[in-house]
Amino acid sequence: MARELKNLPAHLQTQAIRIHAANEGLSEVDLIKKALEITKPNGADQLLNVAKFWGPRLGLSVDRFVVLAGKLLEGE
Repeated sequence: MARELKNLPAHLQTQAIRIHAANEGLSEVDLIKKALEITKPNGADQLLNVAKFWGPRLGLSVDRFVVLAGKLLEGE
């Protein structure tokens, strides 16, 4: 899914993730995983920019996105 989404404009990426989440009953963590698959941040600065972009679009605060994404990235 991530490969197909990369080629879409940002607003369509967001809609696709939300629709997928609604259909699959995905959690916040799953939404963040999808966003990280698309953007692949490299470093804390990029993660913050990703959080500023995706957080509000996915209905999450930037802080919550950063915390959960940081935990996910630490586990990799």
